[in-house]
Amino acid sequence: MVLKTVIHSNVPSPFAAEAYACLEGTKLGISLRTQSVKLMGDSKTIKKKVGRL
Repeated sequence: MVLKTVIHSNVPSPFAAEAYACLEGTKLGISLRTQSVKLMGDSKTIKKKVGRL
């Protein structure tokens, strides 16, 4: 299990924030040379975090 946090202040929408989170998770899986990656999260949580920035 791995956790990664990336602060990005220029995200135009909650949809873009979720897409960016998936991209970062995929890149992390590639860097760790894993066979599979399971991205877990809740888009509501992402939307709340984006709203605070």
